[in-house]
Amino acid sequence: MNYVIRKVTTDGVVSIVAGNTQPATHEQEGCPPPCMMGVVGSRDGTLREARFYSPYDVAIGPNGTVCTA
Repeated sequence: MNYVIRKVTTDGVVSIVAGNTQPATHEQEGCPPPCMMGVVGSRDGTLREARFYSPYDVAIGPNGTVCTA
């Protein structure tokens, strides 16, 4: 689990959209330095402060908020 919400473009570019992150403590295959890992938790907050625990469904609200289930 990585505990973040990611966006994947049609070109295959992956970026983190939401979730609190920290530098990975070990090498991750396919993740060039600095490889960031999500911080586990459950906390409302800004896109970079929010914490998720196994998010599996994402919706964008009318005012741009990210909602997960």
